Amino acid sequence: MTKIDSSGALFHARHAFMPNQLGYCGPDDRGMILRHLQETSVDEKLILTLKNFEAAYPFIHLIGKSNRREPFDQKVTEAYWIGNKLLNNVAPEDFYKFTINQLKKKNGKEIRNLFLNLRDRAMPHHTFYVISTATSVISDSHHTSSPDPRKISETMDSCRISWGKVLKVEKDHLWLRYKQLCLVDGRIFLALDVVKKNVRYDPTVPPFGNIAAGDYVSIHWNYACEILSEVQVRNINAYTQKDVTSANVFLDAIKRTI
Repeated sequence: MTKIDSSGALFHARHAFMPNQLGYCGPDDRGMILRHLQETSVDEKLILTLKNFEAAYPFIHLIGKSNRREPFDQKVTEAYWIGNKLLNNVAPEDFYKFTINQLKKKNGKEIRNLFLNLRDRAMPHHTFYVISTATSVISDSHHTSSPDPRKISETMDSCRISWGKVLKVEKDHLWLRYKQLCLVDGRIFLALDVVKKNVRYDPTVPPFGNIAAGDYVSIHWNYACEILSEVQVRNINAYTQKDVTSANVFLDAIKRTI
């Protein structure tokens, strides 16, 4: 096996674990992924499993190639899930070609339509991918009353990577304060801080054996993935705001055509 940045692979696995556990994406190897997270170990089987995630691996491959880094470089996986300056080095034309060639089987049309309207606003960031996939449903809601805005909001908020400050630590769950992603009147925004209860975490997965009130964590499908540094908190906030702004530019354009 080519030498892999184990910290980057584990960072990636921690954020990919819960949607895999729920059966939403990736191969059926969730028990194996959890064992590697508990043991902080990386081997060829884990890497092969992570490469078989339909969207996540192509995204980190694109970011890595654009920055002359390996896909599982820690800064590359961080760029995809959290956001950092590596995203800025992905050329708009390369991202557009990527949506045509890599995402054509799933959600590709929706993202291409969004990209054509946004160009240099579009970034290969996980939250951008989540929101852009939902924009087709949101735009359809201008023509029909069938989509439920509350359900769309809940799905986007669960599927994107959110973040929050831990208020209280329980045996296997956290109370924290975070910014909720909402959909109101056909526009997306981050609400004022709200208290989120029952965010699951696994104390057997490092570094969560030492989680404490005051820490910031990333969250995916109501599961705490990583304890974040101050820089990572600033980055995820900034890039999420950019994703929301981009989506609203697109949705405003849709409104003007109806």
